[in-house]
Amino acid sequence: MNIVDNILINVDCQELDDGILIVPDGVIEIEADAPFKKPNTLINSHFLKKVVLPASLKKIGTNVFRHLALESINLENVEVIEERAFQDCDKLVALDLSSAKVIGRQAFADSDKLEKVTLNKDCEYFKGSFPEDCEIIEI
Repeated sequence: MNIVDNILINVDCQELDDGILIVPDGVIEIEADAPFKKPNTLINSHFLKKVVLPASLKKIGTNVFRHLALESINLENVEVIEERAFQDCDKLVALDLSSAKVIGRQAFADSDKLEKVTLNKDCEYFKGSFPEDCEIIEI
């Protein structure tokens, strides 16, 4: 795992334990396009099933988990999710985004099994941020 200034730059898929990625405490951001930067990173990790994020993580960059088979991720402390960060993650079903302030275009587009998302009522998001049939619950 390559972390610079509390920003996760990339993860070698060989570091995953049984399809689980545990992001260390203190990391505040996962850099945009991080999995695309070199071979053996998350883009090649179709066996990634679960991501455990620390409470310190506030931002997930563009394309970070795009096209992955994620089944579970805790996003309740994340404030910013950039464009296409979870596009085509077709195994996610429900998400708590109650701390989110901004969700980028197509952030969860084509994640067709996503049924329910809980959002802060003040969160800014775009019409195409979520699948069309996804229930948005604003709290």
